[in-house]
Amino acid sequence: GEVVRLFHAEQEKFLTCDEYKSKNHVDGSRSTKRSLGERIKYKLVAVPHGNDIASLFELDPTTLQKTDSFVPRNSYVRLRHLCTNTWIQSTNVPIDYEEDRPIRLMLGTCPTKEDKEAFAIVSVPVMEIRDLDFANDASAMLATVVEQFNQGFISQNDRRFAIKLLEDVVFFVADVLNSGQLVLNVVMSKANRERQKLMREQNILKQIFGILKAPFKDKGEGPLLRLEELADQKNAPYQYMLRLCYRVLRHSQDDYRKNQEHIAKQFGVMQSQIGYDILAEDTITALLHNNRKLLEKHITKTEVETFVSLVRRNREPRFLDYLSDLCVSNIVAIPVTQELICKCVLDPKNNDILIKTERRVPAEPTTGESQAEYLGIDDVEDDE
Repeated sequence: GEVVRLFHAEQEKFLTCDEYKSKNHVDGSRSTKRSLGERIKYKLVAVPHGNDIASLFELDPTTLQKTDSFVPRNSYVRLRHLCTNTWIQSTNVPIDYEEDRPIRLMLGTCPTKEDKEAFAIVSVPVMEIRDLDFANDASAMLATVVEQFNQGFISQNDRRFAIKLLEDVVFFVADVLNSGQLVLNVVMSKANRERQKLMREQNILKQIFGILKAPFKDKGEGPLLRLEELADQKNAPYQYMLRLCYRVLRHSQDDYRKNQEHIAKQFGVMQSQIGYDILAEDTITALLHNNRKLLEKHITKTEVETFVSLVRRNREPRFLDYLSDLCVSNIVAIPVTQELICKCVLDPKNNDILIKTERRVPAEPTTGESQAEYLGIDDVEDDE
């Protein structure tokens, strides 16, 4: 078969082997050994340099091939590590065990070749590689922005660059062509699951929350920004930057439960930024609206009272719309949330935000008068 090096595009590293020390277990069945990694002699690791012979693997086709013929694309092969003369095998040993639901499993090598331990050679579309490159570079650049905020200073040029990058990320995750439209008005017509996944896997979401938190940290000399001062004209660029961050979060979670659960881990950060005109409340509502589990977990009396206070402060109907959205999940009413919102909104202490209406019974009409009497809008007294 052909001899190849396996290159990881995201990490820009090559695959090789390293010693794997496994514990001894009493049960000696093949399945148990495989699941616990006992038969694994070496584990696979990534190294930065590809000029080492230890990074060479041989492709052994599962179907008969002519002598010296190339291994065809979209075929199945077994992989032999040349230096150790061992064969790559799968295990059931999780390597992301710190996650709530681990999905990544360890690969290793063992001396015995097994026919069922075959791997597919799948061509990667050019667009997928470009998407990965963009997400990888964007994450690195945003990490630099977070670091600048953590240090308490970001230059005007760096701030402009960060804003332009965040705009590009919004168009990227929404899968919408940038044709000069307002970025905050971009609407995702159909979710691009692969790009949404890149937001999480390439740590872009992590950097977004870094930007949302870092400027407000006090390192002893006062924070770079204060939430209550975002409305000042001098802070308009920062306010726009934060709005872009929340737009990225909203598009990243759209119809994607795994990202919704990932973003919800930072619910406390978002909840603390409600009411400062940076789209935090808009994002929270979108996040919880179609995820009943998250909605019932995170919407408490505190959150409802926050929205009610925003109605009082801003006199804008959109905050009532948010509360209305939180009553329903996937077109199904949520009784617990409905009761919570009703009790809070209709509490006597909130009478000042309610509109009093009454039905007046008209006097009996006399001969020749109209059968109905309507109250003109000018006749209504303003209670305030």
